[in-house]
Amino acid sequence: MVEAPGGKRPISLGGGPPLLNSRTTPWAGVTFEVHRFGSWEVGGECGPLDDECGLLVILEGQLEIVRRDGKRELSERVSAGRVDFLDGQNRPHVLRMKGSAEAAAVQLSKAWFRRLLLEDVPRGFGQRPPLADDTTVLNLTRAMRDEVARGAPTGKLFAEGLSMALLSYVVERGPISTLSVRGNLTDEHQRRLRNYIIEHLGEDVALTDLAALVGRGTRQFSTLFRRAFGTTPHRYLVMARVAEGARLLAQGGDVDVVEIALRVGFCSHSHFAEAFRRVYGVTPRCYASGRRSISIGA
Repeated sequence: MVEAPGGKRPISLGGGPPLLNSRTTPWAGVTFEVHRFGSWEVGGECGPLDDECGLLVILEGQLEIVRRDGKRELSERVSAGRVDFLDGQNRPHVLRMKGSAEAAAVQLSKAWFRRLLLEDVPRGFGQRPPLADDTTVLNLTRAMRDEVARGAPTGKLFAEGLSMALLSYVVERGPISTLSVRGNLTDEHQRRLRNYIIEHLGEDVALTDLAALVGRGTRQFSTLFRRAFGTTPHRYLVMARVAEGARLLAQGGDVDVVEIALRVGFCSHSHFAEAFRRVYGVTPRCYASGRRSISIGA
């Protein structure tokens, strides 16, 4: 939960509900809410509850915020790409706001930090200076927002991948590509992963399941997987689903595209059709019709 100045209520203007809440969808990543900030003068501390920490990411718009720092009043303008590190022990005292902005309040639990092989929240996390115009955090958080707004149809692997990328970046304060990860996935590891993905195409495959399959932590695994396969685990899974869908479509006979979409792990026909068109340049139905024409002509 996020507290606004003046008490334990949602931080959005007027105490109303958030614009978006990840808890109301099947989203399997870090918990977050999207709020609309407006002009108000209330005064008081705002931020996470005492035992929580997280991020406040400005997604759209601009605000002028006046905070109290000891006996001084500090004013600053914030806009899209601004990232504040928050924890319950270091909540800012906000006096007033002016403007309008959409922001994501991201809750980072200890369980997510443990996925980075950290025993606890990094010391002084909420005292870190804010990031300004950070396009990496902005793009990752917008992708999370957009996925949840659609009802989180893409599955666990996508949600976990986005969440781990965001968490790794803010912990290390640098691009994901610069993280020091040693080692490689052996040929046996790669074979095991390929077989597992093919055998579980119709299921909601989780990043933690894949990492455990080769005895790696999720952060290390994501880097090693990309190094071995040239793409992310989620992208590889989508491509495998599309390829299996194409194989089933090419078998001929009466084709039920909706049934095939669900069989290979897509949550809907439209999601399958969109991914299929990106790879093959045509819709699944057109692809199936074309394969039947080739078969008849042969």
